[in-house]
Amino acid sequence: TNANTTCNTSIERTKNVSEACQYYFVLFGKVDLYNDRYASLLHYVKEGFEDFKPLDREFCPINAFIGLYLRMNVLHDYGFDDSTAREVKGFFVDMCRDTGTLWESKKHLGMYSCSLDHGFASYVATILPTKK
Repeated sequence: TNANTTCNTSIERTKNVSEACQYYFVLFGKVDLYNDRYASLLHYVKEGFEDFKPLDREFCPINAFIGLYLRMNVLHDYGFDDSTAREVKGFFVDMCRDTGTLWESKKHLGMYSCSLDHGFASYVATILPTKK
């Protein structure tokens, strides 16, 4: 979740849950996902947030920049090669088939709502699992 600072400098939690923030937490919070305390986070990181139930909160899923790249880094850093490959395919294959390029955003409502060629998207090639 995230929080806002009020006028009197107290901190109040919002009803937002950001998927991208979960990846920031793992990457920069010195978290050991194998600690039992983070068992549910490990599940969502490895399998995706499709079955996440935010209850009384508003869930904010990732888009390509920067959320997907954070996710790819977490999956890569933890050695989840199958999950990394599945995510890259799931996000980029259709756009590559449609235009031969990688984009910075998801396809929305059957229309293209973004630049259809984004150099930063090639970053995923650096984290793709390789056969050993």
